[in-house]
Order: sequence, then structure tokens, then C-alpha cells
Amino acid sequence: MFLVLQAFHRRYPNTRFMITENGVADEVDLIRPSYMVEHLLALHAAIKSGVDVAGYVFWTISDNWEWADGYCPKFGLVRVDREGTNTNTNIDIDSEEATSFPSLERSPRASYHLFNSIATSGTITTGQRRKAWASLQEHVHNGTTRPFCREENGVGALDEATQRPLSSRDWRFGHYGESDLKG
Repeated sequence: MFLVLQAFHRRYPNTRFMITENGVADEVDLIRPSYMVEHLLALHAAIKSGVDVAGYVFWTISDNWEWADGYCPKFGLVRVDREGTNTNTNIDIDSEEATSFPSLERSPRASYHLFNSIATSGTITTGQRRKAWASLQEHVHNGTTRPFCREENGVGALDEATQRPLSSRDWRFGHYGESDLKG
């Protein structure tokens, strides 16, 4: 994000930017905490370097329907239950049959609480960054897999997620030193 904002800033000087979609599909919430922290640090560094950023919207508040991938990828800070059902006999008064529909119950993921803490305080702490990365690395070390909604070639969408291993690559944002973090 830092490099993209820098490039846009050079190409379009005196322009204010709004980040409207920045997120990662992560049904089990293993990658999202680090992804969020590192991208917000990159955003902060870009602002400190002179890029004019009007705002930031994490993608997305709740699991949604994606144009290319349907309901398979889970981008939400809040999980939406599309499997559980409710039965309501009051929907069609002319029918004697009960109508079932997805419950759509919402459950905040751990990343929801992390984002709330960061947004409320306006601060990312060293502890938050270390904890998010350590948790991800523990899962990498243990061989944890995660649901993934793209075919191996990265092109075709899947209706049902396949399990893929987490990457051991260090993709943390390097332009922002820990000395700049709070606490």
C-alpha cells in the first residue's frame, strides 16, 4: 500500500486519496490481524511522507457476496452464518407450510475487536503488531491450512473452499520502524 500510494502521489500531486477497499478473505481469521496491522502501518507511513489521505475503509464489515466468487470468500470482520436456518410460519399467511431461511446470525471475529481497538485509539501498539505476527507464524509453523476460494491457477473461482497451507514468507511492512509504534 505504501508504494502504491507513493506512486499515485507522484503521478497525481495535490490529490487527496480515499482507501475504499482494503481487506483479505480469511474465514478462519489467521491472516487478517497481521494484514490489517501491516497495511495500516503502511498507510500511516505514506501519510507521514506527505501523501494526502482523506480516509480508510476496511473491506469489509461483514461477509458478503463477491461478484467473481459468490459467497465463498469471507472478507468480513463479522462472520455471517448462511448455513444455520430459522423457521418462520408467519411469512406467507396463505401457506400452511413453514418457511426456512438462513439465520444470517452475525458473530464478530477477533480481527473485529483488533480493528475496533485501533480505530478507537488511533494507535497501533508494538504489542498488537507482535501478537498478530506471532499468531500467524505459530500457525505457519504448525502447518495450519486455511480455506481458499480460488483454483490453484489463481483464475477460476470455487463454490466450495479448498484448504491451502499458509505462506511462511515475511510480508510485513518494512518502512515503518517499531520505534515509531506506541507502547
